[in-house]
Amino acid sequence: MQEETSAKRDRLPIIWAGAYVCVAGFCDLIEWVLNFAGGIGIVINRAITIVYNGGVLLFFAFRGIPFWHTKRLTNNIAGFFIELIPVLDLLPAKTASAIMNIRIVRKEDHEYNKRIEEAQAKNIPKIKKLFLEQQKQQQRMAMLAEREGRRSRRIQELEEERQRKKAEEENEHLIAQEQTAGTRYQYAQDQFQNYQRSQRAA
Repeated sequence: MQEETSAKRDRLPIIWAGAYVCVAGFCDLIEWVLNFAGGIGIVINRAITIVYNGGVLLFFAFRGIPFWHTKRLTNNIAGFFIELIPVLDLLPAKTASAIMNIRIVRKEDHEYNKRIEEAQAKNIPKIKKLFLEQQKQQQRMAMLAEREGRRSRRIQELEEERQRKKAEEENEHLIAQEQTAGTRYQYAQDQFQNYQRSQRAA
């Protein structure tokens, strides 16, 4: 039995099923004509039957269909032996076997897809719950990101305010130094003028 997945299955879509039936019908037609060719026709018919069944085995493997499934195996063995029995090999056994195989595979796929749909229907509440939890998680992450953004902006504003105050303090300090230097210069100039006046008076 193949492992079930969440994907629906259609192993024999209409194109492949049509090609399968056409090949089977073409082989039946050739074998029906060769039956009237005597011994060589019978030998060729047997070879066609063997090659055809080998091709069906490869075709099933290519399409992911187990050849040894009970119903398919019984159907293919019955068709194979009917082709080996004189008179009965005039019947379109390959075409009938192909149609039966298609019906079996289609039925299996239908039952498989039904189980998948039922499993998905059961999982809808869980999926909805996970979706809601994911939404809540995203909302929490968005709130944390917004809070972190406000915190970063506040830190930046405080840093800018600190830099501004520092610049103002440095500017005030420079102004105070300039004022002090001006006062000292004025004092020195006054002292020098007083000295000159005292010299002239002497």
